[in-house]
Amino acid sequence: MAISEFGLNTGQNTSGATLAIGSLSTASGNCIVALVVERNATGATGTVTDTPGNTYVLSASYPLDGSTANGVVQLFTAKSNLTLSSGTITYTKAVSGTKVAMSLFYLTGCDTTAPVRTSATTKADYTASTSPVATISGIQTTDFVLEFCGGDGTGGSFLQDSFFTGINSQVSTGNLSSDARINAGYLSPSAATSVTVGPSFGSNATGTMMLAAFITPGTAGGGSGSFFPFLG
Repeated sequence: MAISEFGLNTGQNTSGATLAIGSLSTASGNCIVALVVERNATGATGTVTDTPGNTYVLSASYPLDGSTANGVVQLFTAKSNLTLSSGTITYTKAVSGTKVAMSLFYLTGCDTTAPVRTSATTKADYTASTSPVATISGIQTTDFVLEFCGGDGTGGSFLQDSFFTGINSQVSTGNLSSDARINAGYLSPSAATSVTVGPSFGSNATGTMMLAAFITPGTAGGGSGSFFPFLG
């Protein structure tokens, strides 16, 4: 069974201790995914919960744009043991009052015990003068490859790789120098054991691109990642 993606919703705020997104539904047995950018000055990670009580795990995180002073990009996953019916998913910030953006979706057909091939997860930072290029290797042809771009610049245009499909829409706290922004895409199935990704951004975009592979049941093990920036 191939892995499929279904969007839930996106949200952002610039104040308070939490970001809550409501009116969400998914059946039990699916994998819920939360992509979060928090613009704190320490790189500390937050936590995710939902109304029925599913357990969310921080599957991967990286300092935003290569520095903890800019914040953090985070990938959370949860097996939906409990049905989410018109429920709410809440991100609790590591630092209250910081800017946060979150994109939510769920996957069917993936391993819900250990959904991410953690040995293959990699990242590439990008600035106003460079675009990110990263290669995720050692994956399997049935893997669902996620591209998660967390931005901290002044917005800028975003052009996805032609073989990737977008997840939801861009979510941003505003066109500010301390913006928290998310763009995401996926390739499912990857149909390859190595995938190189290099999206294009506007001249003002800065941030971090994360690549992660979600696996089908019984295909854990292996994987590696590498990155190299190129001049835009």
